[in-house]
Amino acid sequence: MSINLKVAKRYSKGLYDFAKESAKDSLVYEEMKSLQNLIENSKELRNFFSSPILDVSKKTKIVKEIFSKYDAITKNFIILVVRHKRESHLLEISKYYQTIYENNNGMIKVYITSAVELDKQTLNSISEKSGIVPNNAKVTIINTVDESLIGGYILRVGDKQIDASIKTKLDAMRKNFNVNHYISKL
Repeated sequence: MSINLKVAKRYSKGLYDFAKESAKDSLVYEEMKSLQNLIENSKELRNFFSSPILDVSKKTKIVKEIFSKYDAITKNFIILVVRHKRESHLLEISKYYQTIYENNNGMIKVYITSAVELDKQTLNSISEKSGIVPNNAKVTIINTVDESLIGGYILRVGDKQIDASIKTKLDAMRKNFNVNHYISKL
């Protein structure tokens, strides 16, 4: 296990336990999604968190300003992470917190990649008929488009995947054609 994952697990587990105890786990979940989005979409914020030039007190002051609208639990947690000089791990921490929250609340993310964008009814139908999505789960379907699939879809839930794409079927047929089963009698 990498050091990043160990740090993310330890901090996010502590945050989740405290937020759950304070009955604010769902609020912190939404703010962790927001934090992830901010970090992923702001090069300046990533540079700020990874900068060794700014000292802890300056970073803390800036964090208080940036996250002033966040709940005290989330804001104080981010400050704690900065004081422990682990702010470069905030992206992983926010992602892992979301995973913990989703697992504890029966939430599952279903990723469906298709050649064209699919409507909600089709996405739900694929998810329900897949056989790998539990019936009682709160499902969030994320549809991405990959035109190279030609048609069909790839469904992924956790570490399980169903590849029903035309591209994969064509690749399999291409491999079979390349195998020469005919042996000349000469």
